[in-house]
Amino acid sequence: IRRPQYALSYNDKQHIPNWVSWKLDAEDIGDEPRNNFAPDPDLPEAFTAIRPNDYTRSGYDRGHNCPSKDRSASKEDNQATFLMSNMTPQQHGLNAGPWEKLEEYARDQARDGNSCHIIAGHGFSSPDIKTIGTAQIAVPDFAWKIVVVVKKGKPVDATAKVIAVRMPNISTVSRKPWQDFTVKPSELELATGLRFFGSFNAPLRRALLNKPGDGS
Repeated sequence: IRRPQYALSYNDKQHIPNWVSWKLDAEDIGDEPRNNFAPDPDLPEAFTAIRPNDYTRSGYDRGHNCPSKDRSASKEDNQATFLMSNMTPQQHGLNAGPWEKLEEYARDQARDGNSCHIIAGHGFSSPDIKTIGTAQIAVPDFAWKIVVVVKKGKPVDATAKVIAVRMPNISTVSRKPWQDFTVKPSELELATGLRFFGSFNAPLRRALLNKPGDGS
């Protein structure tokens, strides 16, 4: 699905997104208050409609992939982030801990005159997948994100700042900094089976993939 606010690939077997991707600039950040969770009306009719109460009393947060605050310039933009297709079950310690801290860091980068190109999702390291709710929503055991930072208006090149993280979906990470979880983007390719930076030429793709992931 492509929306003005983000693009996503959705998995109807797991009932969570495979990935969500968006661009973050300073003008995307405003004062719009958080909206209400809602089913995604744009998913195919044959798909299972995930509803907010499918997470109720599950022990997991409705974890945003594209954050609410990244699309807080208007009500329409913010509401798009509350569609359930943008949610993944997250332990609160992750959601309100290093995951949120990295979200805040990206917004600070945008406020400083940069553009952030972001893709995020969640993954599984075991074939034994836990589920929640009657809809059997899959609970991943790790969350991942890549943030490519360039000066606003400039193209992505080999000098771009690249942040890549893999965070365990557990409660005990709540007080850890996001910097504790940096990895090379190439490691995330192996962990997820996805291919990143595919629109770039081969030398640039290799350069970005092999950045240390800590923003250096």
